[in-house]
Formats: sequence, structure tokens, C-alpha cells
Amino acid sequence: MKRIGITGVTALLCIGFLVYGNNHYHAGIDETRAEAHKKYTEDQANQSLEEAQLENERKSINDQQQKKLKEAQKVIKKVYDDSKHQSTELKGILQDLTPLIEQKED
Repeated sequence: MKRIGITGVTALLCIGFLVYGNNHYHAGIDETRAEAHKKYTEDQANQSLEEAQLENERKSINDQQQKKLKEAQKVIKKVYDDSKHQSTELKGILQDLTPLIEQKED
């Protein structure tokens, strides 16, 4: 009977250690899983933040390019208008000089 009691106590101790080890193992897995989820969530938040920053930079660059394009269009229009005006002036001068040139040829 004493032997059965010792065997029973030993079996209970073994079962206790197995349960403790199993619980400890699963607690470790749960902790690792929680850390991995936290890291994943942080990575997703950081990625979203980086994407937002890149989008803002892209918009800023696009806005700057649009401003430069508008400035270039203004300059081109001014040069075109100036050349058109000069062309008109040259035509007027040529018309004024035409009679003088014809007189000189005669």
C-alpha cells in the first residue's frame, strides 16, 4: 500500500510538472504571439505613416512642378507676345522704308 502511495504521489508530481510545463510553454507561445502581433501592428502603422509622408511629398513635388510649368507658360507667352509685337513693328518699318527704297532704285 505504501508503494502504491509513493507511486501515486510520484505520478501526481509528474502530471503536475507536465501540466506546469505545458502551461508555461503555451504562455510563452501566447507571449511570443502577442509580441509578434504588436510588432506587426506597429509595422503596419509605420508603413501607413511612411506612405502618407510619401504621398505628401509627391503632392508637394507635383505642386512645385505645376507652379514652375505655369511660370514657364507665362514666360513663353510673354516672349511670343513680344516677338509678335516686334514683328508688327518691323512690318511697319518695312512699309515705311519701301517707298524710300523704291525711290533710290529709280
